[in-house]
Amino acid sequence: MATSKYFVTPFSENVQHDLTPYVELCGTHTMGVGIALVPQGTPVGRESWEIKQDLVTELRLEGSNYIALSHDVSEYGIGETEQDALSDLVTSLADYRASLERREATLATREKNDLSRLKELIG
Repeated sequence: MATSKYFVTPFSENVQHDLTPYVELCGTHTMGVGIALVPQGTPVGRESWEIKQDLVTELRLEGSNYIALSHDVSEYGIGETEQDALSDLVTSLADYRASLERREATLATREKNDLSRLKELIG
């Protein structure tokens, strides 16, 4: 049995969420799954980067896919499993940082803030 490199804590099952207004509005059903920790030292992307500090993410289930959300920067990952979504998120963060670095001279304030946070988070 393979071990997970990410740690997932489920949301409390005692909390009931009425998602009907959102389902009617958006046509999708999103459910809270939990909080996941991507630990410091996790390898990231093609640049031989790694996570410099623990990254707390939110996991959601949308249809049959898991969504891993980073609230540090507006990025997310998608996958058929929690692990796939977290792995996709980590890759997305690295790709986003590389993209921002290529365009650093022309970035707007929000993107400059994202790049600064990504440099603190991964490298």
